[in-house]
Amino acid sequence: MERLWSLILNVTSEILETMYFLFIEPGEAEGNGELRTQWHGPGVLATVAISGPQSFTFGLALPASLGKEMAMNFLGLADTEVGDDNIVDIVKESVNMIGGSLMTHLSNASAYKLGLPVGQITDLDSLGNQGALVKMLDVNGQPLEIFIKAG
Repeated sequence: MERLWSLILNVTSEILETMYFLFIEPGEAEGNGELRTQWHGPGVLATVAISGPQSFTFGLALPASLGKEMAMNFLGLADTEVGDDNIVDIVKESVNMIGGSLMTHLSNASAYKLGLPVGQITDLDSLGNQGALVKMLDVNGQPLEIFIKAG
């Protein structure tokens, strides 16, 4: 499992830096109380299923403000031009890119299939971990939750 987390963190970092010009701060944010205070209100949840010898779901959950920053950076839009649809689409595309890249690093990569990403606006206050293994990261001072769930 540690190898899988290492791959996920490396791939996530690469996608965030390359596509969105955002950077994961060193270390995990689990104990960062300041970031935890930002984990409320509107957010985005997106997942993608990866089926194969070890099937799992990969997902991201993040505040809408971070999703908006991702959309602005990726699409080259001004703050006022970015709507909820743009934000959800960008986060869905993120799980799709991360999941696809992750598959290429797994042994027997051709045995895996990437599902279609799904996403939605959600309330971070009521979002549980959905029975998943979760890590919270600090991305430019904002919380980003990455998770995997077997099955």
